[in-house]
Amino acid sequence: MNKMAIGGACAIATFLISCTTDSGTAEGIEQAFDAVAADDLLGHWTFDETGGSSLSDSSSFGHVGTLEGAQRRDDSDRGAVLSFDGRNDYADYGSPRHLDNLRKFSFSVWIRPTKRGDREIVSKGKSNRELRIRDALLRGCVNPNACSVSRQNLDMNAWQHVAMTYDHGGDRRVHLFIDGDEVDYSEHGQNSSSISEDGSSPLYIGRRSLRKDRPFAGQMDDLRIYGAVLSPRDIQALASGDPTTSPPPMNPPPMNPPPMNPPPMNPPPISGAPYPASPVVSGITYRWNTYVRTASGSDNWPVTWLSNGDQLTSWGDGGGFGGGRVSLGFARIRGSHPNFQGSDIWRGAGNSSNSFDGKSYGVLAVGSTLYAWSRQNSGNFANSNAVMVRSTNGGSSWRRLWGYPLSSAINTGTFLQFGAGYSGARDNYVYSYFARSTGGRFFVSKPGRIDLARVPRDRVHEQSAYEFFAGMNGNQPRWTSNSAQRQPVFEDPRGISWTLSATYNPGIGRYLLITEHDETFRGKIGIFDAPEPWGPWTTVSYERDSFGSASSQAGSPESFFWNFSNRWSQGNDFVMVFTGIGRLDAWNSVAGSFVLR
Repeated sequence: MNKMAIGGACAIATFLISCTTDSGTAEGIEQAFDAVAADDLLGHWTFDETGGSSLSDSSSFGHVGTLEGAQRRDDSDRGAVLSFDGRNDYADYGSPRHLDNLRKFSFSVWIRPTKRGDREIVSKGKSNRELRIRDALLRGCVNPNACSVSRQNLDMNAWQHVAMTYDHGGDRRVHLFIDGDEVDYSEHGQNSSSISEDGSSPLYIGRRSLRKDRPFAGQMDDLRIYGAVLSPRDIQALASGDPTTSPPPMNPPPMNPPPMNPPPMNPPPISGAPYPASPVVSGITYRWNTYVRTASGSDNWPVTWLSNGDQLTSWGDGGGFGGGRVSLGFARIRGSHPNFQGSDIWRGAGNSSNSFDGKSYGVLAVGSTLYAWSRQNSGNFANSNAVMVRSTNGGSSWRRLWGYPLSSAINTGTFLQFGAGYSGARDNYVYSYFARSTGGRFFVSKPGRIDLARVPRDRVHEQSAYEFFAGMNGNQPRWTSNSAQRQPVFEDPRGISWTLSATYNPGIGRYLLITEHDETFRGKIGIFDAPEPWGPWTTVSYERDSFGSASSQAGSPESFFWNFSNRWSQGNDFVMVFTGIGRLDAWNSVAGSFVLR
């Protein structure tokens, strides 16, 4: 079965020969779609991840699921699938807004049920949008009393394709399909007002939403949700083909890039850089016609990708997007670049009983829990430049937990960014980078050193669970719980400032680290890449002049912090968010591209 996410308009013949996509023409695609746009694919989960508890969405929305007991298994017919024990296994996809209250939609999934009974396949709300098995019959509902039930039994212990469509602006009936064919079904309670709202209820796979009952028993594969009504021809295309083959998707899941051709070896060095030139990236272009400047007077702006598709960011010493100066605030970014909206969600000291001041250059979402590394200016944490801060209610309130003292030289932490809600992570760890300080708060330490730490993703808030990089043992990293025994993971004799950022870019398959060298507040940006979080590092860009000075829009040499937005990056295209002093004391963002070798 072909698990690909169609990303463009397809030419249909007796057999589909080619599709025109954003990147050209792809040959040999086996699926034909009559009138479904790429944007109608609201979620596509192939279950092909190799580890971890996250499930990546390969649609353009990139929403992330969390395994709650369900296990990945290798199936002799379909390859990687998701297995449910029929007792308490399921997957939770949270409450993505683009799936709320759909008036027309289609579900498509491969299932291998192993037990009869009342078994949920996919559910959102209290049976508001659901597809399930009931006594071996397929049942689809748009509210608890408006359902269709197949008259044909499903086969136990055998793979079959099932689908459901509904159009409230059309015939207002739930249509059911088994193995590509629409089946006869009985209707229960369907009428002109049958559909009900599901609000912001969660989407569950393998269990009923909200009540968490009706556990599925068996295996599932290739789940798709469309915000459109698939035609019978569309559904036949999804149900056809050889299930033992799964060609690479045209639009791959965000954190699983396709293999690239081996890059040329030993490219020419970059002047002044501490590491050789990147074997993958030969240069960077910035499209300054996309430049955005907003939230004037507020600086910093680290970003992370939230599970619902928005982004979390933080600002310092300004009014954020809402006005009224605070030392530290957190905000939400919604929409696409450059037409996004920012809104404040927490505004520092003086605004609540749990408020505090400081600065942050690293924020992270792990599922629904939010974290930040913060430099603190007051109270019990006044002598710490790396304080762990956590929010468990979407950023409405934050709590300081613990911090590394200044004497440890563990300074200004930043998190390694992956996908939405930390989906697509390398493994089950959260990684943080720290500037090793030898000077004051706004000082470039020479020689410059950066430390790397890791912690299990479910223990980010526990200081005792952190391990530090302690050098290499052959080609494997060594780790120590004693921070005094840590070894730098990155060094630059020209210096490292107090600000860092780090991301994994799936489009180029590289980890990216951004630093500042020589002197601060002068736009001296260094961008480095590596195949692993610990290196070996090579150089993408090493500015000896001033970042952005060639642009009339952002022509200021005073930038000092930069980070890539994974939410707004695709392939070798990216959006960089940066800040500075003077005119650049604001949110600044610009789109660009990596030039690959």
